[in-house]
Amino acid sequence: MKRQRRRLLLVIASFTLLTSCLSKLGGNINWLVPDVTESRFGLDKTFANNNAENHDNLQKSTREHEFTARETLESQIKNDNVAKEVDDETLPTEYNDLFNCPAPPKWLRQKGRCHPKNNVLFLKTRRTGSGTVQNIMFRYGEKHNLNFVLPSGGNQFGGAAALPFHKSQILKSNISMEENNILCHQARFSESGFSSVMPNDSAYVTIIRDPTTQFESVFTHMQIDKLFRIPGSDEQPALKNFLERPESYFNIQPSNIKMLTRNPMLFDLGISYQDTLYLRQINKYIQYLDSKFDFVMLTEFFDESLILLKKFLCLDIEDITYFEHNVRSAASKFVDTSAEGLDSAVHRWNLGDTRLHQYFREKMLCLIKQYGENKMETDVMKLREMNDKLYDFCVAEIAHDSTNVWSPGNVRAIAYKLKKGLENNAQCVNMIKSEHLYTRELRNKYITKLKQNSGLPTKPKETRRTWKKWSEPVIPVQ
Repeated sequence: MKRQRRRLLLVIASFTLLTSCLSKLGGNINWLVPDVTESRFGLDKTFANNNAENHDNLQKSTREHEFTARETLESQIKNDNVAKEVDDETLPTEYNDLFNCPAPPKWLRQKGRCHPKNNVLFLKTRRTGSGTVQNIMFRYGEKHNLNFVLPSGGNQFGGAAALPFHKSQILKSNISMEENNILCHQARFSESGFSSVMPNDSAYVTIIRDPTTQFESVFTHMQIDKLFRIPGSDEQPALKNFLERPESYFNIQPSNIKMLTRNPMLFDLGISYQDTLYLRQINKYIQYLDSKFDFVMLTEFFDESLILLKKFLCLDIEDITYFEHNVRSAASKFVDTSAEGLDSAVHRWNLGDTRLHQYFREKMLCLIKQYGENKMETDVMKLREMNDKLYDFCVAEIAHDSTNVWSPGNVRAIAYKLKKGLENNAQCVNMIKSEHLYTRELRNKYITKLKQNSGLPTKPKETRRTWKKWSEPVIPVQ
């Protein structure tokens, strides 16, 4: 027994000495811990490729064990070659292996008359300009008397915990699934959940944004500095302090809060946090999303995205006119990630979102080229001219620091004030109407209709604020 114990101690001592020597010599010890150190940033592509076959055959129990091991080894991995800084200039090259420009989709090749797609699931993501697209969906649905799938309360499905979408979260009605037309409120993607409430022929659309600006907007809007107690000042913003050592803040927070502070777009799109730790799983999930969503818009190509959305859904150009909603005012807090030198840190911490954005950015560029760059330029100019004319006709002024607008903490959103005499102009009123107000009005309509069909007395619930004085933007975007 003593002899066996001595042998065991000798083996442990030898292993410790070998590890120490390799570390001092700058050696990489990844081969000693297979796949556990696949890199939480997913950058060691050579290592990942060499272990591809073994990794795909891992059982669930093995992966859970690896995840636990990863957490315990996190501090050691931090200084390893695998987790070194990413050179932003190499990112696009790395992503080219994810996506090759395919043939134009059928809807883009179609010429002549088309048939409008009235069954639309628009997955509203955070801090991406999705509020403006949602307003377009609201107006189009009301114009054509379409049925909306609404949250049972508030203005998002899944509540503050951001639970995956489930049919139990919707406002109950007496219409069948086949009669539902539009779902466009904040939700976390769930294929089974959405398919249980939307018709089979529904078009799936969403929007994403460059992670450097989207993450800053999420951080500021959600007041992560206060939630995580991160110190900050004008000279040293809290966002910069967070990105210098994000794990130390991230690991101690409850899961329902911290999941939105790392790869928040992929989180809204349904990926599990564990899968964001593996490059291979991120890539697979991006391919999965590409197969499920018919069209992914980009904030950086917002007008171009709307022109393509018009083509895809067979809309009129009047249907996609818009005023920007949920835009951060000039009086609000803002951190310029480029000026602060934080772009690389944002990419490293949100590598999943970075790869997601790059993939669909490449696809967007292909779609624009296939649509016709000259034609796109002409159509975008026409859309912007129509927007300008509507703005000049409808809007008296923009308030940048109005107390009539709900805002989280020190974040302010712009508000539109209608010109006198336009209180009954449906187009102007609906174009400035906020998400909260629009949602309350739609919900009241549905409740009234349900009571009428049930033979109950109907008395519409009055909204707490009207559109007559101010619009009511809710969530700032930029």
